[in-house]
Amino acid sequence: MNGQLALLILTLFITCILAFGIAAISWQRRHVGIWASPFALLSLAAAWWTIFYTFELLSASLARKSVWAQVEYIAIVSMPVLWFLFAMAYTGRQKWLSRFRILLLFIIPLITLLLVFTNASHHLIWADVVLNVSGIFPIFAPSYGAWFWLHSGYSYLLLLCGTLALIQAAIRFPQTYRWQNIALITGALIPWLANVVYLLDFGGIFSVDLSPVAFVLSGVVLAWSIFRIQLFDMVPVARRVVVDSLQGGMIVLAAKSRILDMN
Repeated sequence: MNGQLALLILTLFITCILAFGIAAISWQRRHVGIWASPFALLSLAAAWWTIFYTFELLSASLARKSVWAQVEYIAIVSMPVLWFLFAMAYTGRQKWLSRFRILLLFIIPLITLLLVFTNASHHLIWADVVLNVSGIFPIFAPSYGAWFWLHSGYSYLLLLCGTLALIQAAIRFPQTYRWQNIALITGALIPWLANVVYLLDFGGIFSVDLSPVAFVLSGVVLAWSIFRIQLFDMVPVARRVVVDSLQGGMIVLAAKSRILDMN
């Protein structure tokens, strides 16, 4: 195993541990708000993607890499929806959390997953798959079919809507929440930065898809804010707007007299 591959595997291993830790912490705190549950599931999906992406990188044959790539798609198709649901829940858009809407959001991902596991008969996801050995280590390098691009567009739309909702929430929080705002915006933008690096293809270790690592780093930023600046204990945007509209002065206090919100 060459040095760059070893570094990448170590990074993925640490990422996986962090993802499981974030999922456990978030699930324990799911009583705090409805956003904690999709955030925990998002972290679990990132851990799943990381584990099987590691297996893909360590596999020598194209056939084995293809199998692991298919298993990864269970997380790949889920994460954009979970990111969107977390963003909608955190920013007070509860209408998106009905069972019917969630089912609708998962229709394209479920169809995509079915097409991934039956790709050999239609090639709608991967038109062709080859083993790229031109780099430092062999990489699974498919050319993509029509449905892959449709699902990618759908995924980017969900990620964009969720990201914009989180950034809007950060902008609308009072200036007293400066660090919370920075944490929220940083966490929202990290996955996009990783995707830009992947698309620009700088070569070497950057030629692999670091999206699962980026989502976990995003989760770390948000998890840090749970413990250090209590981001998840803050009043959601929709409720804050109601508080701001009250005629009388109001201060919301938490334990140890920490100020959560004020109008």
